[in-house]
Amino acid sequence: MLDTLRKGQGNESPYYDSADVKRLLNISDSTLLRIRKSQNIPHVRIGRKIFYPKSFFNNAFKK
Repeated sequence: MLDTLRKGQGNESPYYDSADVKRLLNISDSTLLRIRKSQNIPHVRIGRKIFYPKSFFNNAFKK
């Protein structure tokens, strides 16, 4: 998993971080936390950072 994230730093990463998701959805920290806790959005925690797969948002916005 870490290798995938590191490879993405040179190119485009397959993950968004929390700041990206908040900008994309125009939501606050607390709203993102609430959505994450309700398990409506897939995420991966690495240390203290949380990442969200871009594929989830691409598929969600296609509908």
